[in-house]
Amino acid sequence: MNESGNDTGTNIGTDTRLEFRDVTKRFQDRQGSGQTITAVEGVSLSVRDGEVVSLIGPSGCGKSTLLNLARSFKASRMQVFWKIQVPASMPPMFAGLRIGATLAVIGVAVGEFAGGNSGVGYLIVLTAGSAETPKVFAAIFVLTMIGIFAYCLVIFVESRVLHYMPSREHRGF
Repeated sequence: MNESGNDTGTNIGTDTRLEFRDVTKRFQDRQGSGQTITAVEGVSLSVRDGEVVSLIGPSGCGKSTLLNLARSFKASRMQVFWKIQVPASMPPMFAGLRIGATLAVIGVAVGEFAGGNSGVGYLIVLTAGSAETPKVFAAIFVLTMIGIFAYCLVIFVESRVLHYMPSREHRGF
């Protein structure tokens, strides 16, 4: 492609494994209106050996169409899994890890409240019972710092694993 968006006719290298040019997929509306819905239009894709393809999108945007298309090109189940499905599952997985990293700290503290005999949660229960407010706030501050560190660690790993994804508008917090 040149700067104006036109195809310059460059040859794809010999290491290309899969190539689609100007793929269009349309469906008939299932509600009987006779309307045609375009799922994919004018998509060109070239996948070289060693590259992966990540599919992200809402329901009905053509992800299953691409999976069926890859299978029709004799891609094995393992190739479809490792090259298409695993990369497509990474963004939602990291979203869950970001949430889980902070909730895990809360879970550990609550577990120590309930039955621990050591740890920061136990320290909060012990010092709150003896009216040592500064120690309670210090323990809460430590839990907060652990949660922030865990969240930042997940963000760091996510930026390394999903380097091919466009960056989020608001990184971190």
